[in-house]
Amino acid sequence: HTGGRWPFWLNPRQAIVIPVGGSKFFDYAQKVQQSLVTRTDLLNINQSEFFKKGESRNNNSANHYFIDIDLSSNSLNKMIKTAQLAQYNFIVVVGEKEKDTRTVNVRQRDGEILGNMTIDQLLSHFEKLDRQYL
Repeated sequence: HTGGRWPFWLNPRQAIVIPVGGSKFFDYAQKVQQSLVTRTDLLNINQSEFFKKGESRNNNSANHYFIDIDLSSNSLNKMIKTAQLAQYNFIVVVGEKEKDTRTVNVRQRDGEILGNMTIDQLLSHFEKLDRQYL
């Protein structure tokens, strides 16, 4: 009934992180992925502070987001097209500009660009979709 376009709360492919600019942004992309999976903005928190707190937004380990990462050497257009065909709800693009500003560029699977967001803003958006079963 959904034609493969599962709602966010049910989709096993909720988002994918795509680094732009080669392997020099793989580390940043992996931090973004980990931040979204753990529901904790790891980009703007001191790591020792994080481990001291030992907490994330939601301590229920069974309740997490499914976030993949594309570390292939394909072009940006190819990675986005592949992600759209795989029916990811969100495509999160990161590169030099995003790394410098500690943000991510977000687009929906239908191609609508939501623009630059902080990790906290994106997590709030995900939580809203999750709560409302959208």
